[in-house]
Amino acid sequence: MATPSHAADLEELGREAVIELCPRLMDIETPLAEESQIVSRGYSSEGTHEHARAGTVDYVFRQADDGEIRIGNSWDANFCQVSVDGPGARRAFDGMLADYRLIDNTLFPDPTAPSPDERLELTTLRTPAIDEVYLGVQFFDASAIDAGAPLIIQQYLLEE
Repeated sequence: MATPSHAADLEELGREAVIELCPRLMDIETPLAEESQIVSRGYSSEGTHEHARAGTVDYVFRQADDGEIRIGNSWDANFCQVSVDGPGARRAFDGMLADYRLIDNTLFPDPTAPSPDERLELTTLRTPAIDEVYLGVQFFDASAIDAGAPLIIQQYLLEE
């Protein structure tokens, strides 16, 4: 079995990004393409874009045998986003959603989070607050709106 840093499929790459990389990346303020933990895993820069909630987000991507993975990290907020696209995306996304406690074993469903569109399948989770700050995790499935849309998992820190 391939180690995650040499993984060729979206399921392994996605788990590595969501469980390992995102928690570390939320604390950096440098371009992702310069981070050794990103470069050593074969990601390439996609550039910087503005995100409606997270501000300036730096994106990197990597091809897998069964699709493409992107990681976005905000310079303005504690925010990390992973998107998977291609033939292996559904399996990777569903596997991460089924095992969401691997991100943090204190996560629980947050039914108070509003959905920006009723056709969007949104699963929102959060941890208990520590010093009035909690980790939020959202799984976005916009396939009912756009069959070609990537599947997205994002993590963020928020104050209560």
